[in-house]
Amino acid sequence: YMANPPVQEKPPAKLWMPDVLFETFFLRLVSENAAFFHNYQLVLMSGDMPDVSHLAPNDIVLAHFTRDSALTENFPVGIHQLGFGATPEYMERFGTPAPHNLEAHHLAMVSDYRLIRPIWGGLDTILLQVGCTLELNSTAACHVFARKGHHFTIVTQWSSRGTYLTCPEMPTMDMPVYLSVRKKFLETRQGNELTQLMLRESRDYFRREDDWPACRFTSVGAL
Repeated sequence: YMANPPVQEKPPAKLWMPDVLFETFFLRLVSENAAFFHNYQLVLMSGDMPDVSHLAPNDIVLAHFTRDSALTENFPVGIHQLGFGATPEYMERFGTPAPHNLEAHHLAMVSDYRLIRPIWGGLDTILLQVGCTLELNSTAACHVFARKGHHFTIVTQWSSRGTYLTCPEMPTMDMPVYLSVRKKFLETRQGNELTQLMLRESRDYFRREDDWPACRFTSVGAL
């Protein structure tokens, strides 16, 4: 009789990030580093922004803003560029969304963007003026509606490539992105290795695109 070798316990890593950053960044990160993540037990949460000054039970938070805390180490990692866009089919049917004609348009947006309203000053005005707003809790679901030509939507420097035409008169925004790590987690070998991977990959990913429309709003704490 041969006993089974003991199963080595994988270190847990608890992460939080808004849905839009999960779907645009973290899915790709896990896919391209599958062997690395075999060494971890990941618990990933998305939803209302946690109090970053009290990160527990989250080890890592990737978000558009952060807070000073003796419990965390905060790293600026780059820029998430936002604007408005629509498919050519939408623009052919409804015209190009602009500040003077929003009442004639339909906007599909991810609920996560409400979290950045204190930073993106023009968003409240747009939500009040647009004729119809469809709010979803998934970036993928939002793009299903937008790609069918039923709604215009909030686009990024990545989602605008080849799918959407940007709305030249609508506001754009450069959102800072931060990685906040619980210091006790960072002091462990596994925590440090995961943090270094996320820092390296996020700093390569969240770069300003030179051909993106010029920023027409200034965010608080922008890089």
